[in-house]
Amino acid sequence: MNVVRYVPLLFTIIFFSNINSVTAQYYEPEIKTNKTEKNRLIDSFHFGGNLGAQLGPQTSLFLSPTAYYDVTDNVKIGSGLNYVYINHEYLDVNESYTIYGGRLLVSYDLLFNVMLSTDFEQDYVSYKGNSSSIDPYWLSSWYIGGGYYFPVGKNGRVIASMCYDVLYQKNKSYFSSPWRPTIGIYF
Repeated sequence: MNVVRYVPLLFTIIFFSNINSVTAQYYEPEIKTNKTEKNRLIDSFHFGGNLGAQLGPQTSLFLSPTAYYDVTDNVKIGSGLNYVYINHEYLDVNESYTIYGGRLLVSYDLLFNVMLSTDFEQDYVSYKGNSSSIDPYWLSSWYIGGGYYFPVGKNGRVIASMCYDVLYQKNKSYFSSPWRPTIGIYF
């Protein structure tokens, strides 16, 4: 009996049996359930915002709850509300601002936790003071900037950013500079 004669047949059988097992593993269909899609949608929404306070001769309170949605892994869009209260008391002057409004934002995550962002705000400014009278007015702000984010848990992040208001109006803005540093927390 010549064994060499059966080697090609044996090789062919082993070869084709391995291809079928690899192919069967490769073409295994992925089963998606509504629960998986629902979890992915829920994981794409994030809530949080910014909070700030200052006490003393100038008292200020800043509150800005925000929600955003992950359009892609790098692009996020969102909206939020703004509330700012500022009270100056010095010598015989007592004046206060009450500001509230809304904002729309877009951010893009670059490499190494660096992000770019743009934020459009429309705020209603009300002034009360004993030195002069100013009628309430609407103030538009368009912030462009960037920052660094620190991932926290599965979906959370702490963001430290610096933005510039390209629509800054020195005589109307309640900030003394067009530059605005912020720290936000999202989960």
